[in-house]
Amino acid sequence: MSFQHIYRPLFVVHLDHDFALDRGEREFAALDEGDRSAILASHSIHDSLAIEPTAETRETLRRHRLRVRARPTGFAVHGAVRASTTAPGRFILAEALPAEAELRFTIAVIRPAFLHEASLPTCDPRTQALVFSTRTGHVAEDGTLHLTAPLAAFDPNRSYEAGERVLHTRDGQVALLQAESDAAAAAQPAVDRWVELPVPRFVAGTSYARDARVLHDGVVHAARRDGVLPAPPDADAWTALYTPQLRTGVSAADRTSVLGRTTRVPLDPPQAFVTVTVRDRLGQTVLQERQVRSDAAALTEAVVRLPAAPDGLYSLRVDGPDGAAIAGMPATFHLHDGAVPLAFIEIAAGGGPLALLDGDGHLLAPEYHVRFRHRRAFWRYIFHGDLDELPPADLAGYVQDDAADPARYTTAGTHPLTAGFVSLPAFDGRPLPNPAPAAIRKVGGRLLAEAFVLR
Repeated sequence: MSFQHIYRPLFVVHLDHDFALDRGEREFAALDEGDRSAILASHSIHDSLAIEPTAETRETLRRHRLRVRARPTGFAVHGAVRASTTAPGRFILAEALPAEAELRFTIAVIRPAFLHEASLPTCDPRTQALVFSTRTGHVAEDGTLHLTAPLAAFDPNRSYEAGERVLHTRDGQVALLQAESDAAAAAQPAVDRWVELPVPRFVAGTSYARDARVLHDGVVHAARRDGVLPAPPDADAWTALYTPQLRTGVSAADRTSVLGRTTRVPLDPPQAFVTVTVRDRLGQTVLQERQVRSDAAALTEAVVRLPAAPDGLYSLRVDGPDGAAIAGMPATFHLHDGAVPLAFIEIAAGGGPLALLDGDGHLLAPEYHVRFRHRRAFWRYIFHGDLDELPPADLAGYVQDDAADPARYTTAGTHPLTAGFVSLPAFDGRPLPNPAPAAIRKVGGRLLAEAFVLR
């Protein structure tokens, strides 16, 4: 007699690529349902990224009757289930996962243009990767679950590079800010260095044009009429549009060190001897050894040897002769055998706000998100051909880079690069194209996206 297993979703991972999903200055969430459906119908993140379970996870999937299924925005894992005997309509896994189980996947770039389209922190591709994990416990403003760490608040004691994003609170209103250019440490974000996303916060006493969008109490609103308007959500003056996810997005907080089976870590200054301790994600010691040179010379490097340990997250501590931890060592790292991928996805079976199962083992079928925000830059237009009539009398908001050079003009602020189209004011009576993402480069502390225009 044959028996057919019933499969139900264990979890879903969405890799949200803003470049492909947003349209111009409008976020995907701000579009109407018809537009969103049309975009998703022709979109597949698998055109850009290859997602694969690790070898250990493949074995876990096999043992516990779990199957991976691709979806346009990511993938789902389905499990063989049986009906709960205590909760009608609920399911539990036919082959239960141990509480300490973790499913790990790698993400590799197969379409290089993705690296130009997505706003990513700088990583050394040889020794660093991104990690997206249920350990973040990150529940966004709208209740969605995110595998990335929440974006950090503005820190007055540190400098920022162009493109970095922070949260900032003013008069009780929280906004997402992006550095439009490199910014030195300052008590408050400088207006000429930062832009508020996705739209500016509401400012009392300001005269707004009809359809102008503002952020207030975490919701984007559109003005219903011209003039000085009361604060949202006044229904006569404003229409509530959507709740943006201000704290979401891949950032430097998701960056991790990656070590191989044998890794040599430089010691500066050299040490008489060191003690190397490595613990796994459960706190169990997997390596502890004292390292000293046989010729009694000072050590110039520590060696981390993990020939048989499974891939995954570990902590590292290297102590000097005085018993104190040596600074500059990665506190945590991911052990990975082979080429370093762009990122790891780690789904733990344990509890917390991003849990797979409730306390009785019933499937929760959570849907997780990783948001790759699009890049923003100043747009520079370089004209070729007849330049005799440049600059025009009215620059229409563009800035001439050099009064002695009539060929180069830049937008006054940054704009997003998306698969949609951003409409800019006409320049000298003609529309200008949107630059390509690959045209972004950093000049003078600013990110510039350049386009060449023939007159």
